[in-house]
Amino acid sequence: MFAFADCELDPECHELRRRGCLVHVEPQVFAVLLLLVRHRDRVVRHGEMLDRIWGDRCVTASALTSRVKAARRAIGDDGCQQALIRTVRGIGYRFVAATNEHQDVPDQGVLPQDIRFCRGEEGLRIALATSGSGPVLVKAANWMTHLAFDTGSPFWRPWLAGLSQDRTLVRYDPRGCGLSSWEVASLGFEQWVSDLELVADSLGLRRFPLIGLSHGGAVAVGYASRHPERVSHLVLVGACARGATALAAANLERWPPLDELPRRTTSSANSARFHEALENVDVQRAAAAVVCPTLLLHSRGDRVVPLESAAELACAIPASRLVPLPGDTHLPKRDEAAWPVLLAEVRAFLDDGWREPPGRSDVDGCGAAVPRRLARSSGASTSAS
Repeated sequence: MFAFADCELDPECHELRRRGCLVHVEPQVFAVLLLLVRHRDRVVRHGEMLDRIWGDRCVTASALTSRVKAARRAIGDDGCQQALIRTVRGIGYRFVAATNEHQDVPDQGVLPQDIRFCRGEEGLRIALATSGSGPVLVKAANWMTHLAFDTGSPFWRPWLAGLSQDRTLVRYDPRGCGLSSWEVASLGFEQWVSDLELVADSLGLRRFPLIGLSHGGAVAVGYASRHPERVSHLVLVGACARGATALAAANLERWPPLDELPRRTTSSANSARFHEALENVDVQRAAAAVVCPTLLLHSRGDRVVPLESAAELACAIPASRLVPLPGDTHLPKRDEAAWPVLLAEVRAFLDDGWREPPGRSDVDGCGAAVPRRLARSSGASTSAS
C-alpha cells in the first residue's frame, strides 16, 4: 500500500482511493502510476515506461503522455503544478510526492475452513473445503482455484464469506490445480463434471443448491442436467453456454487482483490445458435438460462475457430467471454497487425459492417460462449425511 497526499494506491486490489473514495482509472493509467510510485527514487525513462506497460506493442509517445496526464488528474495533480509527478523534459518522469509505504493490515476475520480430500480413479486426489454453518451450498470449481490461498485473497475472500453466511459452503480444487492432483492424464469439461460428482458423493449429499461463477457455471449446468434429482436450485453468475468461457479465463488471468493465480495454483503446462479445454465447452444442449429453478445474475455491461450470452443461456434453461446487475465487472467486487444486490438475490432465491404459479405461463422472448417468486418451495430442502 502506498499513501501520498490524500491518496492511497493498493496494488493488490488494483485500486486508487482519494479522500477515502474509489477513483476509477483505466488499467494503463493505473500501471503508469504504480510504476512511477514504486520507482520514486529515480527518473523513469520514456523507453522503460513504454516497454513495461505496452511491451512489444507499437505505440506513440503521445499515448504515454495522455496516460501520464490522466494519472495526474486522478491524483489531483496537473502539468503546471507537477507537485506529485514531475516531468524531466526529454528523459522521463519522476514521482516526487512524499510517500508512505506500508503493508495492508490483514483481515482478522479470515474465513475458517476445514480442508479434506477424496479419492477418485487411478489415485486421483480432489481437495475440498467446507466453511460456515447451516444448509449446504455447493460451489462448482471455476478458473484455477487454491483452497489454501483463496481465503486470503482480497478478491475471493468476500465471495467466500458472503456465500458462507448462514450456509455451509462446499468448494473444491478441480484436478490439475490447487491441492488436488496436478499430474492427470485427462483434463477437460467431462473431468470437471466428474470432479463435482466425486465431491458430492464423498460428502453423501442427497439434494443441494449449486452455484457456478463464470465458466464454473458451465460445469454446474453440466452436473444439474445429469443429476436433476440432486440439484434443488441452480445459481449462475457471469456464466454462458459456450464461446466466451475461454475468453473469461484469459481475462481473469490478466486481471491484477487475480494475476498470481496461474503461478500459485498450477503448472504452466496445465494452464495451457485449461485454456484449450475451455475453448471446447458447450452446454447449450445440456442446459435444456436442467429442471430445477435457476437464477442467472449478470452485469449489464460485462466486458468479458456480454449480457447477450447470459440471455442465450437463460433461454435454454426452462425454469430460469435472469437478473441484470449494475456495472461492467465480470464478477462483481465487494465495493461495487452490484455486490449487495447479488448477495440479496442469492439469499432470497435460496431461502424462499420460487416456482411458476398454477395456471400461469408467463413467457419471455425465448419461449422459456419465467416463474414468479413465491413462498418456500417444497423442493428447496438441503441435506448432507
